[in-house]
Amino acid sequence: MLIFYHALASLLLLGLYPLLGNYTFLVMLSSILTDLDHLQLITQKRLYSTKRIKVFIKNYFKAYQKNEDAVQLFKGQIFLFHSIEFVALLAILSIFYKPLLFISFGCIFHILGDIIHHRMNGWPVLRWLSLSYGIMIYAEELRINHI
Repeated sequence: MLIFYHALASLLLLGLYPLLGNYTFLVMLSSILTDLDHLQLITQKRLYSTKRIKVFIKNYFKAYQKNEDAVQLFKGQIFLFHSIEFVALLAILSIFYKPLLFISFGCIFHILGDIIHHRMNGWPVLRWLSLSYGIMIYAEELRINHI
């Protein structure tokens, strides 16, 4: 999902203000900034405009529809802020620093938006949602390719 849509969706979080107070803004901000982990992809693939990003996503979708290895487009990318492990770490560390709990809520909201977007387009989810699963699959690919 493009960051513009994440920003629009984060406006829904304003409804939490009576419950969370000023922490609502932290949840909103973190739900948008979760996409910062895409900077590596943007710089590596030189996706410096919305048009180039849309073309990249379109190529990904075409490859996936043709049962080609669409994952190759994202090879070597780690989307840390989109992972279950990162959110769990934030939640655990929030025991010591309360704002991290609200940052983890924002990440969860962001990830849910991405999951909905991926499912609506018929794209895979699990590989980027879990770092350990992604690493395991990548290691398996390396092993198979070196045999």
